[in-house]
Amino acid sequence: SNLNESLPQMPRSGFVQPATVNNAVKYADYALGKFIEKAKTQDYWKDTLFLIVADHDTRAYGEDLVPIKNFHIPGLILGADITPKRIKTVASHVDLPTTMLSLMGISAQHPMIGRDLSQEDPAAPGRAFMQFADNYCLMEGNQVAILSPQKAPTFGTYDPKTKSLEINTSEIPEHALRALAYSHLPSWLYRNQLYPSPFTVPDSVATSPIHLDPATHSASLK
Repeated sequence: SNLNESLPQMPRSGFVQPATVNNAVKYADYALGKFIEKAKTQDYWKDTLFLIVADHDTRAYGEDLVPIKNFHIPGLILGADITPKRIKTVASHVDLPTTMLSLMGISAQHPMIGRDLSQEDPAAPGRAFMQFADNYCLMEGNQVAILSPQKAPTFGTYDPKTKSLEINTSEIPEHALRALAYSHLPSWLYRNQLYPSPFTVPDSVATSPIHLDPATHSASLK
């Protein structure tokens, strides 16, 4: 049951492109498969949840303000008691810890904003957050709002089939405000020391609303 074992040797068959990204991905898939295969034989398998996820694909780049297609990644949760299920709603990394807590049967108060994907309505559009350089993106369903420094928000519609973003000329102020709120929330929570456990909100903070200005992409307490 030692998890600090050496990585498995690369098999000779099936790996015909040495020193390539494709070969590295094949090996990672092979090594993870071996790890899970062995974990299933260990005592800890029945008491452990495994989460396998990436941050983006092999290289996030391009001329788009945010290359959304490069942030479309797989996420896999494995465990002895996990019923196989495919979640199709748009989701993000912030949804994973809250989902894991739920699957472990843990009910807790915390400042995390993630959803419980195990209880999510399959028809829900969902939402995801992406950061690329100085650009911040909030995608709700297939609707996108992108915030860039010193610029007006950009809105668009993302097509997952063609993996393309069509910029819209119409503005959706509410979408931009939600993106702005989400982008400022982590620093606001940290600045006001709202991460301790148990999660409590001081009266001075609870009575101080956040003022969001989408024109300057700034947030302040009023």
